[in-house]
Amino acid sequence: MSRSVQLAALLAALVLPTSAVASHGAVTLFESDSALGTALARDASGRILVGGDTGAGSGFGLVRLSASGKLDKHFGSRGIAKVHVGKSDFNDLTSVLPLPDGRILISGTVGTDNSTNGGFGTLFGVARLTGAGKLDTSFGEAGTKRFTLMAQQDNAMWSTLMPDGTVLIGGDSGDGATIYACSASFDTDFNQNPAFTPGCGVPPGVANGAYFGAALPDTGGTAVLSIGGDTTFAGATSPPAFGIGRITASGAADPSFGTNGSTVTSFPGNRRDGALMGKRPLVARPGGWIVGGTTGTQFGFVGFTSSGAIDPSFGSGGKLQVNPDGKNSRDVMLDLVPIGGNRFVAVGQGSRGLELACIDAGGKLVRSFGRHGVETLTPAQLGIGDLAQIDDALAVPGGKIVITGATHIQHYAMLVLRITSSGKLDRSFG
Repeated sequence: MSRSVQLAALLAALVLPTSAVASHGAVTLFESDSALGTALARDASGRILVGGDTGAGSGFGLVRLSASGKLDKHFGSRGIAKVHVGKSDFNDLTSVLPLPDGRILISGTVGTDNSTNGGFGTLFGVARLTGAGKLDTSFGEAGTKRFTLMAQQDNAMWSTLMPDGTVLIGGDSGDGATIYACSASFDTDFNQNPAFTPGCGVPPGVANGAYFGAALPDTGGTAVLSIGGDTTFAGATSPPAFGIGRITASGAADPSFGTNGSTVTSFPGNRRDGALMGKRPLVARPGGWIVGGTTGTQFGFVGFTSSGAIDPSFGSGGKLQVNPDGKNSRDVMLDLVPIGGNRFVAVGQGSRGLELACIDAGGKLVRSFGRHGVETLTPAQLGIGDLAQIDDALAVPGGKIVITGATHIQHYAMLVLRITSSGKLDRSFG
């Protein structure tokens, strides 16, 4: 079952937009209906692709904006491409992947044909669109494909394009008793890569609820993956796992990385992940990697070396916790993006609104960002109604960050906004 199913159940069906509404840095789409922005990407021309959860019965939705935030009404049908994968009333888009030839893969979690929204039975679902936002009917079954990695209890979380042109996709899957971290490899027609053995497992140090939260290509055809789940380090307390692993081009754990392919740690005393969708963002830094997430009520970061060991020079003993709003309220990290100059911005949500924190490659706050390294932007400062949810972030040129999620005016509406490199709302966007 998708980690965003509770929110998806709140969203009603989406109809075609006639316009976008901009409010000095923030763009709201489908303001008369219910929608949620869930995934972002940039195409080869620098345009912004916004994937959405379009509510019960409506399937995946994809919108294209110019680099400056203007809706492209020539994309899809009057500005939106709508795709339904399978016969279930549950489609939850989690990834947008532009391909080198201009086509676009969109993927996420979809229901089995006999399941209902929030009910039992989920699969990985994929659709391919043309560069104009039309369904590519030469792909799969009239433009879409579904598959399972275990027992039709799949949760798709990400996809990434590897240097050899294959597509790596993953998240988690279950068998009714245990949830496993999973990955698989395909060509862009989504034929299974014969050189890669799809795999599901529970990494050492994770007790249950395991997932691969993100993936990035590494050297020699390998891929580095972030790891989340419940740890086994503290008995019943089970603080959330912050881990990293590397798989070879064949899909096997790389024994030269970490301890037999992975390293898992935790922040003691934090019993719950806090992240609404189990986010474990991953970024590359000079000499290694950073894995982010939520540690009870704060943002958490762990620095790893290029060989998968915890880097003791990062933060304090390899770890850093940041409380963006300075309050004793839960701050949920939903993404971590590089903005250049070895700086990385964590994007999340707290009780007051949008939460941001900027760190350097050594795990120190960048004090020139926001208010001494952190920033909180309330809905009033963003010029929107209630901030219903933040879901994904994307680094764009100039050290800026595009963020998507949902706002609430009279109805839920897809939200897209842009933040400057100093942590302020970019009022030139939209």
